[in-house]
Amino acid sequence: MPEAMMILLDNSSYSINGDYIPTRWACQIDCAGLLIQSRMEQDHQMQMGLGLMAGQQTQIICTPTSDVEKVSAYLYGIKQCGTLNLCQV
Repeated sequence: MPEAMMILLDNSSYSINGDYIPTRWACQIDCAGLLIQSRMEQDHQMQMGLGLMAGQQTQIICTPTSDVEKVSAYLYGIKQCGTLNLCQV
């Protein structure tokens, strides 16, 4: 039975904190990319999706799919905005 995994990213304005290099946002993107690659290599039927947690509501930017390139392409070009409210997630 194939598994499905959703990766939720914090795209709030706090994630672009520039105190340290790399930024929190850059680390999230790198970690998500590594997670996508490693999980898909382990199980080719695995389905991955992406969601954003900041703003007025959680946004699903990529529904679960087994296409690695499609999921990875959504990682780049995400805009940071708003604040993260875990009670609404």
